[in-house]
Amino acid sequence: MRTLKAIMIAAVLAVALVVPMTGWAANFCAAPVDSEFVDFGSTLPSPLNHRLYPEEVTISKGGTVTFTIVGGGHRIAIYSVSRNTQRIDIEEDLLQADGTGCVDAAPGSCTANSQYLVTDGAKKLVIDTGANNATDRFVGVDFAAANLGTAFTSGTQVQHRFYKTGRYMVICVNRGHFIPDYMFGFVNVVNCDDLNDAE
Repeated sequence: MRTLKAIMIAAVLAVALVVPMTGWAANFCAAPVDSEFVDFGSTLPSPLNHRLYPEEVTISKGGTVTFTIVGGGHRIAIYSVSRNTQRIDIEEDLLQADGTGCVDAAPGSCTANSQYLVTDGAKKLVIDTGANNATDRFVGVDFAAANLGTAFTSGTQVQHRFYKTGRYMVICVNRGHFIPDYMFGFVNVVNCDDLNDAE
């Protein structure tokens, strides 16, 4: 009897471990696509010009996302995050108090210079922004488009291919865009041929 009970418990646990992965991928597999296009910025008034449109896309494993730069001062970096990461997880870490006694001369001018520790939905550290100085830039990046210190000109297209399944956060590394204006979005990469893909 105890052996049967142990087997049943093990089976339930195995299903519990598989179902969330299946559920996550299945949410995005109704119409998988191999490529998506995202406007990285816009011509709308500030702060709406510091947004990704759309803010979230889903592609098949091995697919590409083409980011079209709109406006100036944008730099792209991509970070792997947990699959349960939501915008609120990132935004709440960007609301940390400055702590230096600085009073903003312009909105966001002090807070954009502070250090932020950005965690994902699993509370794993994803980005340590460091302070705003020449030697302390964002660290932990999985992919950087060109040099993190070089901004793209408006109209430039940057394409990135995603070879591994999961959820990725795409940010503008310009501190004045990412920190006070929340310029980031998400890319979901799924293998719809294998909904239990645990990569």
